[in-house]
Amino acid sequence: MRDMPLETRVYALLLVLITVAAAAIAWRAEYQAFPTSSTDLVIIAGILAVMIVESEVFNVSFPQTSQEIKASGGAAFCFAAGLTIGPVLGGIVVAIAYIFYGVIARHEAIKTTANAASKGLSTIVGAALYFAVADPAQSTIGSYQNLLAVILAGALFALINTGSLAIIVAPVVSDSPFGLFRTITVGLHVELVAFVALGGLIPVLVSENPLSIILLIVPMLFGPHAA
Repeated sequence: MRDMPLETRVYALLLVLITVAAAAIAWRAEYQAFPTSSTDLVIIAGILAVMIVESEVFNVSFPQTSQEIKASGGAAFCFAAGLTIGPVLGGIVVAIAYIFYGVIARHEAIKTTANAASKGLSTIVGAALYFAVADPAQSTIGSYQNLLAVILAGALFALINTGSLAIIVAPVVSDSPFGLFRTITVGLHVELVAFVALGGLIPVLVSENPLSIILLIVPMLFGPHAA
């Protein structure tokens, strides 16, 4: 922690504060997730948290064949969490999941904090955009309007996630935030495809049966694309 650049520590603190502020704004805006009982909501939140942690522990990713770029499966589940249980609760679940993963992986406190805040902020803002644009009477794939909302929300999620991490990591690797951001976003379209696919599918599965999302983790963990 003492060897960490001062800029990185300051940026991490600002990221946490911005994440808290975003959650408060989303809460005040009363963006609602898809209707479900309190019991089902707890089950869904728990399953999503486990899926995020497992994706990171098992290094589940979506590889790009032409380049050595991999989109995190955990990040895709974060986006899906926001669309499935709402921006605020989704962001909280995501942050807790990454804190738990940081403890398991024995990451430094600042790295765990930065990951949790970055993913939490991306989830909150991305999901808030979706609920602001989408038709609440339709599912995520129920109309062209909602499909467009998923795409826009996924793009915003990806930009916030990569941008915030680039700002924090840049001082550590002695690079500019913009230069590091350009490097990270080379394969951003791969990650965006994963966001749209999972984000659009999981809420639909949940509306049928909350436990059905467990089916997604099996091929991801043990399929040919898992790394």
